[in-house]
Amino acid sequence: MCNVALLQELTEKLPPPIRLNWAYHRQNLNRATLSEFGDWLEKLVEAASIVTMPSISALKLEKRGKKDENFINVHTESDVDIGAPVRNHMATTPRVCLVCLGQCGSIEKCPKFLELNVSSRWSKGAEVMQKVYTKAFWSLSNEIVLWEEWLSIHVNSLLHDSNRYSKSTNEVSTSSTNENPTIQSCNTHLKATTRVLFRYVPVTIYGKGKQVKTYAFLNDGLSATLIEHSLLKELGLKGTPYPLCLDWTGGQQREENESVVLSLKISGTNEASEVFELPEVHSVRDLSLPEQSMSISKMKARYNHLEGLPLESYGSVSPKIMIGMNNCRLGHALKSVEGGENEPVVSKTRLGWIVYGPCAIASGTTYSGYSGHHSFHICPCAKEEAIDLDAAFKKYFSIESLGISGSTKTLLSKDEERAIEILSSETRLIGNRYETGLLWRFAQVQLPDNREMALKRFACLQKRLKREPNLATAMRAKMSEYEEKGYIRRLSATEKAEKHPKDWYLPIFPVTNPNKPGKLRIVFDAAAKVNGVSLNSLLLTGPDQLVSLLTVLYKFREFRIAVVGDIREMFFQVRMKEQDQRSPMILWNNERPEDEPEVYVVRVMTFGAACSPSCAHYVKNRNADRFSDQYPRAVEYVKYEHYVGDMLASVETEEEAVKLASEVRTIHSQHT
Repeated sequence: MCNVALLQELTEKLPPPIRLNWAYHRQNLNRATLSEFGDWLEKLVEAASIVTMPSISALKLEKRGKKDENFINVHTESDVDIGAPVRNHMATTPRVCLVCLGQCGSIEKCPKFLELNVSSRWSKGAEVMQKVYTKAFWSLSNEIVLWEEWLSIHVNSLLHDSNRYSKSTNEVSTSSTNENPTIQSCNTHLKATTRVLFRYVPVTIYGKGKQVKTYAFLNDGLSATLIEHSLLKELGLKGTPYPLCLDWTGGQQREENESVVLSLKISGTNEASEVFELPEVHSVRDLSLPEQSMSISKMKARYNHLEGLPLESYGSVSPKIMIGMNNCRLGHALKSVEGGENEPVVSKTRLGWIVYGPCAIASGTTYSGYSGHHSFHICPCAKEEAIDLDAAFKKYFSIESLGISGSTKTLLSKDEERAIEILSSETRLIGNRYETGLLWRFAQVQLPDNREMALKRFACLQKRLKREPNLATAMRAKMSEYEEKGYIRRLSATEKAEKHPKDWYLPIFPVTNPNKPGKLRIVFDAAAKVNGVSLNSLLLTGPDQLVSLLTVLYKFREFRIAVVGDIREMFFQVRMKEQDQRSPMILWNNERPEDEPEVYVVRVMTFGAACSPSCAHYVKNRNADRFSDQYPRAVEYVKYEHYVGDMLASVETEEEAVKLASEVRTIHSQHT
């Protein structure tokens, strides 16, 4: 009854004059709750009923054998329910067929009505409905719609006429004598409607003692060069594993976990063609490029500027390699020939002559000398609109169902399944501490050298600490504390000289909160990028294991006694396995800031890494499960009444509170 947010939402639903009336009333209240709001609204409704006059079109229903009764309906004239009087009348009248005046029970079973054709049934139906409304009303005036129009809304299979419902060519109507007609829409969409030729060129790819003739797509909108796995296999080539994540327009993404990188040799198809090297080519499962055909004889007959050029025809080709801007020199036009407007361009590249661009098709022309990729698909567009509308309504009223309707459990994604697999296989208890690994997105990861970036960030940090001596003192004390607790470890000279594929330096910086003076937190910046790569970009976030904050708050208000707690440095309580400790390395010099910084490895999950929250929650719950037989109720509180590292619980008595606090502290102490 004291829900301020709900009261404000209800107030905003009121019309402005009534909302102002509530504001005046609220000024005289000591406090405004939903109870006071309900009492005020009830009085407002009573007042509105006094000044609201009945409609002049009030209807009187006549009942046989009984005293006349009057019914007054208050409504706006535009919202007249013409079906209600009929239902009232039928409820008080014996079921007599109005067609044959017999005891058929309904028109649908009347043999006399079934003998009529569809057109006669419409006329008879209108006559029957007029009888019903004449008996139900004294005066129908202008409130009754046309009979045929009303019947078309409440259509029956006996009144169905295919001609009446064939509104458009893309609507299909079906009917039977026992079922209502259903109307379905068939919508076709042309996936490719532009009449253009892509920059396809015949090429030769060289492998280990093999060469394969195929087609390449010269794509100026691609930053890399891609080749299909099948073509590499045919050439007998192998590369270095290098997983890819391809981004395209509209936020579309595609992961290629099995991608490899290698160098290739390529040339045109002529015997005298020069052989070029593609230094960095990435493999993908399938390019899925559209097929394209071109008849040079027919193209030359149509476009005069193609005459005399050494062009070749091809049919239904789909390129297996796509050359991007990192090898744009091969697609550069050395010579070019243009035609008129909306005509193709011919250019000579280092890989050969190509024809590309728009190809106008004259009216009545059935074939222009080329064909592109055209495909159709059938989609339930009307159904999708209904689904979108339903989703919009659910979203609009979602606030009304908070805490009432349970959330539907969604299936785990591939990334979440991989994260759980890593956590379950690599998490283990060593002494009284849990150890786990980083949630790597790929099985094999090789990070670029980012030491130079980390040194620049370290120099910026040192300049800031010189300007703020108090901050410098606090940060040195915090880093010394981390080293004493074993959160970080300084590398020896031998260890610093070693190089590993997953070596990565994390810039660090301090964060303070004005509401918590004297408290300093060190952030390990796992989002810092080098060549577009950051540590977080190669880590999985893991499944969302947070308990709903609303659920925690509801339970926190359930009983009389509140019990609150906090897991100190929750992320740091989870150790990182030794193989991953060189990925989050930091540069720091606690003794002489002006000297070259020392290198430290981070031995625990850090504040800033994408996978730290999921790892910490997994360890918290896994540790609690060890005590499910000994402290069953406390385990429930640990797993379902913690929000991140904060415990918010409530019990009925002080004895329960003391027992709960003691048991929860015991559980947490076993891995901290």
